Amino acid sequence: MPYDKKLHFIAGFVLCIIFTFISDPITGIGAAICGGIMKECYDQYTYDGADWKDMLVTWLGGCAAFTLIALVNYWRS
Repeated sequence: MPYDKKLHFIAGFVLCIIFTFISDPITGIGAAICGGIMKECYDQYTYDGADWKDMLVTWLGGCAAFTLIALVNYWRS
């Protein structure tokens, strides 16, 4: 996996974790989705080239965090 994609995955993961602790898991996954969209809008505006794969990998990072949070909550109950 290219270094850039790893950073996008980590960003989505971290966004989801942080916003879950601030609010709830739905807000966390929403933050990862919005973060991916906003980053690619910024890339389109700044570099004239958004990459939908980067956005998808950011979303996957958020989904991974969401799944991990759901499993931890399940195991704690």
